[in-house]
Amino acid sequence: MPSYTYSLQYGDSEISTVDERGNATAREILAAFDAFDWPGQIAKANSTQKCSPTFTVDEVGTGRTFWVSGYGTPETFQFVSFYAYPVRKKAWFGLVERDGFAGPNARQDLSPSEAREAVRLFLDGRHDELIRLVSAA
Repeated sequence: MPSYTYSLQYGDSEISTVDERGNATAREILAAFDAFDWPGQIAKANSTQKCSPTFTVDEVGTGRTFWVSGYGTPETFQFVSFYAYPVRKKAWFGLVERDGFAGPNARQDLSPSEAREAVRLFLDGRHDELIRLVSAA
């Protein structure tokens, strides 16, 4: 069974400041996403012009990572997303394979419910569904 960590970035923090929350269950991570004050953090980001509020989940030991970052107004906000996962990449005209990372060209307009669903799909290991949800057309 996979293990996960998560972290938060706040709207009034520098981009390099990350609140590492550490290991948590999928249920705890979804509860933390739901409890995060997205409207308040977006208001802080807008007034301070610092970091966009960001919620990141990592699968321990695999290199899989997913984050959503909120923007807009406290009343009407949406999310940018990022998903990276390990792949074998071909190099030298397909003669050599090496480890690398890939990710979809992510949408920049996830709704709050889509952002939450994306976190849930990541935690459930539903890779193909997550890619379909977050991929730009």
